[in-house]
Amino acid sequence: MEGIRKIFGRNVQKYRQLRNWSQAELAKKIDISTAFMMHIEHGTRGASMETIELLARCFEIPYKALFEETAEAKTNYAQVLFALEDALKERLNA
Repeated sequence: MEGIRKIFGRNVQKYRQLRNWSQAELAKKIDISTAFMMHIEHGTRGASMETIELLARCFEIPYKALFEETAEAKTNYAQVLFALEDALKERLNA
């Protein structure tokens, strides 16, 4: 069984990449250092409850999604939603 920090970190990384944000961009949004964001994603340091809540809000997902070992399927679903959202924005701006 994989450790919770590794699962959490991998999920943070996936959701961050879905938004096309760098570690520095996400770190700035939730007011932590880029180095700490790197540690979170690698599972070498744990996040506070406040940081977990801020991440979930940034990603617009329930916080528990960050702890799920099966985030891959949810990530694919999120990719579709983000693509639809982008397409809709483009149509409205055209």
